[in-house]
Amino acid sequence: MKPLGKTSVRKAVEMIYPTLPKRFSMISLHLMVAREIKRPYVFMDTVRRKVMELREEGLISFENIDKKRAIYHKTDKL
Repeated sequence: MKPLGKTSVRKAVEMIYPTLPKRFSMISLHLMVAREIKRPYVFMDTVRRKVMELREEGLISFENIDKKRAIYHKTDKL
């Protein structure tokens, strides 16, 4: 599926992640990605999956500090 905007979900996550504070929520990241790719209906799981893929590839590093509220903390482990 082609993105409606010029940016894919993965590219949007790659662009937005460095601008996030040390402690961030998946909800705020999701909203920022949806705004960036100009798609009002982006599934939260899609954004989460792309974030996890980037972490597995060693491009970003974070840990979950509150599973119930989906709060994450950036780490320097790469």
